[in-house]
Amino acid sequence: MKGSTTRLARNRRGVVVLVALSLGLTAAACSSSGGSAATPATSGTAAATPDLSKVTLRLGQITASESAQIKASGIFDDTPYKVSWSTFAGPAPMMTALLANAIDAGVNFGDVSVTLANANGATPWTAENAPAKTIGVLATTYPIYETIATTKSGITSLADIKGKRYAYNNGGNIQAQYLLDLKKAGLTPDDVTPIVIQAATQGSTFAAGATDVLSTSTSVAVPFIAEGTARVIATQDDIGLPGLNAFVASTKALKDPAKRAAFSDVLTRLTKFYAWYPKNLPALAKLSETVGNVPAKYSLEEAKAIGSYLTPTTPEIITKEQALADLLVEGGVIKTKVDVSAQYDQSFNAVISAGNAANGVPQPTS
Repeated sequence: MKGSTTRLARNRRGVVVLVALSLGLTAAACSSSGGSAATPATSGTAAATPDLSKVTLRLGQITASESAQIKASGIFDDTPYKVSWSTFAGPAPMMTALLANAIDAGVNFGDVSVTLANANGATPWTAENAPAKTIGVLATTYPIYETIATTKSGITSLADIKGKRYAYNNGGNIQAQYLLDLKKAGLTPDDVTPIVIQAATQGSTFAAGATDVLSTSTSVAVPFIAEGTARVIATQDDIGLPGLNAFVASTKALKDPAKRAAFSDVLTRLTKFYAWYPKNLPALAKLSETVGNVPAKYSLEEAKAIGSYLTPTTPEIITKEQALADLLVEGGVIKTKVDVSAQYDQSFNAVISAGNAANGVPQPTS
């Protein structure tokens, strides 16, 4: 795990207005959605605004791209709190850190990561005892998860993967993608040669010819497809994988009124960031070259492919995630049925919706 801390500049007048708005929206969301929210400290009958200057939000990310893009946007330059970033090799170690309260939130978990943590808990998660909650969801403009095969392997569809080497990384959507691919093909892990790798080594593993098949993201697949060394044999849509990313906060942090107010501010700023993203693709492509080591000739296409937007944790999303969790039980991935609604805090929905509306971000229909 790599860590870095940045002291972000303060704009006191703007902060007071923004925090007050965020807290008001959060309270409104609680009354309308039934989600839980911490009550700010009060003085007499008037609610006191938490002092965010004493807050440090410890945020986790998988690869360093997220914090680099946010820094490039400048949208977080005037936050009234500190942000400390830690980078993890994959979703499993980031979830371990979150559940140990070593970080306050992970900004880009695969949605399946939370379901796996729920299923593997010592006791079933409920709305009252869940140690972590998804407070916002990242949906992608295009299918972001793909299964690719080397062209020299002769594999043209999932029907051809039996007996082949299949690489994936544990703890999130890519593991679920691997398992759903097998289910779609009518196979089990015994029918292939599984190769478990780290998220950061997906591209190098495939390039080295160490696997025939790879479950991965579009950003990793782009160069291989463009060069003609790989073909897509399945996308998330083909196998029923929602393929969402999740902003997941620890329950301990959510119960802290000051950190909760800071989360509201973060989500508001993220709606602005994701509106900024598609308008600045050349700059983001350049960043992909330096931070993500993406070759220059593919960086613009890669930046387009991973475009996302922040969306509330709607009942429709929770229903889809429950269906996926049930499918994972059927496939033997998790042993017992879990209640995925326990994994969500919907009290930030109004904050996200207001931010999207203010920034002209299209609202999903489901």
